[in-house]
Amino acid sequence: MNTISEQDDIRQKMILTFIQHLQAMKDDRKDLPKIREFLSDILLLRKVTPPIIEFTTVLKYKRPNVYRALKDSCIAGTAFHQLLLLEVPLDIALDRLGLNEDFLTT
Repeated sequence: MNTISEQDDIRQKMILTFIQHLQAMKDDRKDLPKIREFLSDILLLRKVTPPIIEFTTVLKYKRPNVYRALKDSCIAGTAFHQLLLLEVPLDIALDRLGLNEDFLTT
């Protein structure tokens, strides 16, 4: 079993990777495969519960075209599609990820 410290480390690495993906991509459909692969991969993790809803909420506001393309590319009714329909308020998502609102404009 993982310790809380190990789980926190894994979570922080996930958040850092997510931030790097967002910063590297433009708000263009061509970046869809990268973020789709990342989100799919973290859903397979068993060591820690990924902040997937927080990620998709931030994606929706930071890269709305990529978010829309991701949502449109999913088969309706699948678990992945259902996850994309969930969201938390943006300020809560940012707080849970340790980000501030300035992140949205950079």
